[in-house]
Amino acid sequence: MALTKSTTFEDAIGQLESLVRQMEAGQLPLAESLKAYEDGIGLIKHCHGLLKTGEAKIIKLTGADETGKPRLEPFLAEPESSK
Repeated sequence: MALTKSTTFEDAIGQLESLVRQMEAGQLPLAESLKAYEDGIGLIKHCHGLLKTGEAKIIKLTGADETGKPRLEPFLAEPESSK
C-alpha cells in the first residue's frame, strides 16, 4: 500500500511493522533492504506528523497551551466536510 496524505496512523503503523518483519527476517537483498528502510523513514515521519496534529487538537480542546497556561483564544471547530 502506498503512503498518501490520507493514510491513517493505524495503516502506516501496520505498513511499518510489515517492513520491520521483512528486514528482521534478513532475506531481503541489499537494494530491497535500503528501499524498505527508506520507506520506513517516510512512514515514521508521516506518523509523527499525525501525532503532532492530534496533540495540537488536544491542546486546543483542553484549553491549555504546551506549558499548561490557559488558552485565551476561542475554539473554532472544523466543519465536518474538511475532516
